[in-house]
Amino acid sequence: MNQSGIYIIQSKESGNFYVGQSVNLKHREQEHWSALHHEVHRNAPLQNAYNKYGREGLEFRILMYIPEDELTKWEQWCLDTWKPEYNIATCAEASRRGTKFTPEQLKRLSDAHKHQRGENHGQNKLMDKDVLEIRQRLSLGEPCTSIAKDFPVTTAQIRNIRHGRAWKHLGPLSVPDIVGERVGTSKLTASDVLEIRDRYVSGETQTQIAKDYPVLSPTISLIVNRKRWGHI
Repeated sequence: MNQSGIYIIQSKESGNFYVGQSVNLKHREQEHWSALHHEVHRNAPLQNAYNKYGREGLEFRILMYIPEDELTKWEQWCLDTWKPEYNIATCAEASRRGTKFTPEQLKRLSDAHKHQRGENHGQNKLMDKDVLEIRQRLSLGEPCTSIAKDFPVTTAQIRNIRHGRAWKHLGPLSVPDIVGERVGTSKLTASDVLEIRDRYVSGETQTQIAKDYPVLSPTISLIVNRKRWGHI
């Protein structure tokens, strides 16, 4: 039996999601996975998420079973209310935009979605307080690899928090001036970088310069071309 309703496809790591409607939810799920697997999905943000996290990193979840004639108004409500990150279109159908919902209808859908973000998401291994601690340690310049050792997540997940790709509901991350020698993994100081550039301008090769510092020639190349330490 075909079932119609509203569904989401959500990243287990970042919490970002796509919302859609279908008159045949099971068939629609199969269409999504097939297109994503063959890299022909028409939704670029969702395809990028699949390429980054893999099939196991995304989850297809049915939010509500809804009669076919009410699908579009529910999808539009989701788009307007949640502004899902992976949706490209912002209008399910312009002619239905003015449809009114009863308080009971809105509560049903809100209750279905309320556990999708942050520590309420069933797949998350962190609590809000953990993420706040991670942010604080990042702001002090501690490397992502070091922080990841103290939490049940990967270094990549810490980086997603660092760059605001995950746990965005906690507000913007403020990490002031974590550049140059303030980065915990930096092997050079600002004075080293200035000296490296001076020596290069004076005619020394990158290989010669690298012998005097705890970095390799490719790093020297990035420095002299201002692809690293561009803030000085």
